[in-house]
Amino acid sequence: MRHSKIGKLTGICLLSTVMLFGTANAVHAVNVSGTDAAAGGTVALETYYRNSSSTIQANSKTVTSAPVLEKVPGYDNLGIANVQDSLNIRSNPENGKIVGRLLKNGACEVLSYADGWYFIESGEIMGYVSGEYLLTGDEALERAWEVMANVATVKADALYLREQPSTESDIVDVLGNSEQLEVVEQLEGWAKVVVDNVEGYVSTDYITIAQELQTARTLAELIYGMDVSELRVEMAEFAQQFVGCPYVYGGNSLTNGTDCSGFTNLIYAHFGISIPRTASTQYRFFNKISASELKPGDLVFYPEPYDPNDIGHVAMYIGNGQVVHASNPRTGIKYSQMDYRTIAGFGRIIQD
Repeated sequence: MRHSKIGKLTGICLLSTVMLFGTANAVHAVNVSGTDAAAGGTVALETYYRNSSSTIQANSKTVTSAPVLEKVPGYDNLGIANVQDSLNIRSNPENGKIVGRLLKNGACEVLSYADGWYFIESGEIMGYVSGEYLLTGDEALERAWEVMANVATVKADALYLREQPSTESDIVDVLGNSEQLEVVEQLEGWAKVVVDNVEGYVSTDYITIAQELQTARTLAELIYGMDVSELRVEMAEFAQQFVGCPYVYGGNSLTNGTDCSGFTNLIYAHFGISIPRTASTQYRFFNKISASELKPGDLVFYPEPYDPNDIGHVAMYIGNGQVVHASNPRTGIKYSQMDYRTIAGFGRIIQD
C-alpha cells in the first residue's frame, strides 16, 4: 500500500506580462482528534489549500493565485475510483476477464488511455478500467487528499485493545499481526482505534501509523483448494461485490446497508439457503468446525468485547486467511484478516 505524506507546495501566478513565482509554506502530516473517520484527510486538505496559494501585491492590488494541487507521493499520474462500491479491473477492455477490483476511492497509477479505457497499475495488479468511473488529474488529487486516513498497522503477534489508554485498563480484545486499524485519535503513547463497532486504545509501541490510500485487490489473493465446490466459490465472489457498501444496523440491503449478520444472512439467501438473522443465533444454528477445516463460504464468529461468552460479530470466510464482513458505519463492508481479533468459533452449514 502506498503511503501518502503532504509535501511542499509551489504556487505559480501570472500577473500582467510578468511571471512571478511564490513558494508556499510546507504542509506537514496532520494528526487529528475526533470520531470522524475522514477528519484527518479533511483537515489535511484544508491546510493543504490554505498553504498552497500565494498572495502578491502589485499596483496597489492584491492578487491571489489559485491553489496548486500537489502530487501524492508515489504516484506520477494518479487515478481514483469514483464508484459506490468497487471498480472492476479487466485483462482487456470491454469484456476482458476481471483480474481485480479497485474499491471506492482506491488509488492507481494511470499508464495510458485509449477509447474510453485506462490502463492502470494498483498494488500487484495491472489492467483496464472504464474511464467513466475513474477520476484523474486535479479531480483525482483533490479526492485523494480528502479521503486519506490515518491507518495503524499492528506489528506485534498479539496486541491488546484496551478500554482506556492505560496498561491497567481492561482488555477489550486481542488484535492480530499486520491488521490495519482506523485511527480516530492520537494520544501520548496511545492511539484510539475502531475495531468493528468498538472503540478502544492500543499502545503506539506496537503499531505504525501512516496516511494511506487503498490500492486494488487481486482475485488471485483468494486461494481455493481443489476440494472447494463451485457453490462456495460463487458465494465468496458474490459477497465481495459489496465491499465498500454501507453498514446500517438492522439494515436489510446488500447495496444500501446492512449489519454483520444481515450481510451473511443475505448472502446465503441469495443462494437459496435460509439461516437465522442475528450473529448469536447463526452461531448456534451452524455446525462447529475447526480452523483447519475452513472453506470459502463458512462463517467466522467473534465474541462480544465485554462478554466473551456471547457472540457479537460474524464474517464470511473467503479463503487465504481472509474474511469479508460488514464491520461498522465508518468502514462499511470490508476485507480483514480472519484473525484480526479474538475468534469465538467457526461454523458450517454447506455440506459438500
